[in-house]
Amino acid sequence: MMMSDDALDLDALEHNEEKAQELLELYKHFDCDINDVTLHTYFNFKNKGKAGAKDSFSYKIAILKNDSELKQSIIDNVIKKTISDLENRVVIVSDVNTLSDRTNTISFLNDAEQYDNEQMKFLTGIVFDAGFGGDGNENIPIVDFDSVDLISKVDSIIFVLSKNNDDNCITIYKKQYPVQNLSRKKNNFYGFSKKELSRVDQDMISIDGKASLVFAGDTVFIYDQNVFERFFGYKAWIKNAATDFVNNMSTRFKGFVDLSKFIERVNKDSHDADAFSRKLAKAYARSETKQTLQTITNEHLKSVLDENGYLAGVLKYKKGDATICIASHNQQDTFIAMVSEGVLRSLITGIDYLSLGSKRKISSAASNTTTSTTSDSSSAAV
Repeated sequence: MMMSDDALDLDALEHNEEKAQELLELYKHFDCDINDVTLHTYFNFKNKGKAGAKDSFSYKIAILKNDSELKQSIIDNVIKKTISDLENRVVIVSDVNTLSDRTNTISFLNDAEQYDNEQMKFLTGIVFDAGFGGDGNENIPIVDFDSVDLISKVDSIIFVLSKNNDDNCITIYKKQYPVQNLSRKKNNFYGFSKKELSRVDQDMISIDGKASLVFAGDTVFIYDQNVFERFFGYKAWIKNAATDFVNNMSTRFKGFVDLSKFIERVNKDSHDADAFSRKLAKAYARSETKQTLQTITNEHLKSVLDENGYLAGVLKYKKGDATICIASHNQQDTFIAMVSEGVLRSLITGIDYLSLGSKRKISSAASNTTTSTTSDSSSAAV
């Protein structure tokens, strides 16, 4: 099969071929005519908790007069597109805990029922226990926007696509945003009729047939990393992992390295803080990081800086300094690379180390040069 010009080198990335094939085989089963599948659609309503109480969720069946176009949209936007992306090797499928870059990544979470998050437990309780799309639908209330339900409270839409000739099904979770829930209380809607506009006196909802998460067996495949982080508690997990990493580094290098600026940056409410936390959490998951934190001491670190002028310059260290403060973003990125990419251990042991992330070769401890690099870049080691 001809590969796309945009094909990724999956062997060099955190790609799980087994999970990719599992998803590919499942989707090929649903790459069929819309008349061969049945679609059940559910609206998930978010009810604001009062006086500090937690929000609650409830779901109802959405009755669609004609779901042919929506079925085709789901098959095109989720099924066919994913098959094409996997076969052309333009996406990677990776464990969510590896925190692969969001671009061109479908993450997966095994044992979804065990994931400690109320929204996920709510969904898995329905998907795996009550069973969307099953015979229990007669016990599920029907959406009634005329007298009961508020369109503004639609938090997400759940699609269950099942084959007519077997028991296989796919459950798709799609996050809804306020701009997609068009309430007459907040908007005036007009439709075109030749050269005139006439008011549309109905609430409307935009349904695009795409996926934020896909439930298949006991696995959740995550298409929208931002949705998973913001609405399923994973952002808090990332922040905690980042904080644990900084605390462990602070303990390991206590008395010599001041990492207070790390904590300040992680604790901010900003896109930079989120991105930095992801970088820290991803670095903390590497085996090289754990080995470094178990073996490298302040004396080792001072020795490296005494002998490596480039690293000493970046960290503003002079021989004999009692402490160093890792303050700037460049210094923080450099220190993370030193700890997580094997730089410190390679410089100390004299064994050349090839960074998997950037393919940078670190020179031996005896050398006072910065690095040699295997890429076209002329940048230094870290």
